[in-house]
Amino acid sequence: MKRDALEPLIIRPKSNADSGPSRTPISIEVRRKRQDPSLWERPTADAVRYSWLMQHVEGAIHRDLSEWYGKEGRHAYDSWGHGLLVVFSQLATSAAWRMASLVPSRAGSGWSRSDAAPSINWLMHILEPWFAGSAYLNADRLRPAVEALFLNTLTRLWGPERPDVADGLRALKEYAVACSKFFPAEERYGVPGPEED
Repeated sequence: MKRDALEPLIIRPKSNADSGPSRTPISIEVRRKRQDPSLWERPTADAVRYSWLMQHVEGAIHRDLSEWYGKEGRHAYDSWGHGLLVVFSQLATSAAWRMASLVPSRAGSGWSRSDAAPSINWLMHILEPWFAGSAYLNADRLRPAVEALFLNTLTRLWGPERPDVADGLRALKEYAVACSKFFPAEERYGVPGPEED
């Protein structure tokens, strides 16, 4: 006897003369196996873009740290470099940008669902020279913007005590120090930088 996969299965206890009064049937819902592919099997376009961005960020961080520290680059990555992934993870979300640049009005909350594609595409475009190895990240200039974004957005959502936020801001500071040490402003621009005066 063939059954429909969505039809509930009813199990009735064996009827025994010694078992006493009849029991109520037990209903067990039989669920059809999910036939849609999982996110792992078929990721969304945003998930692919995000993954591509984060892989390139991680590759650029490893490349720069290896260039500056040699074999010790891995230690620098483990110590603070991984915090840059937190930074770009937040920069890649349109919701973070909306929360940092908008406040709710009387007409509504202003936090409508947002697409991450524009933020990711913009970051991929802006950071392309860094990914290609023809530029370093200007962490000194990026840090105040990221700090404002983090403090405004993440503090509202989860409170001020977020270790990953501190890791991200520390990573920007450490990257800027390392960059200025191994590639001073005078060499970059032909003029002494503010820290070299």
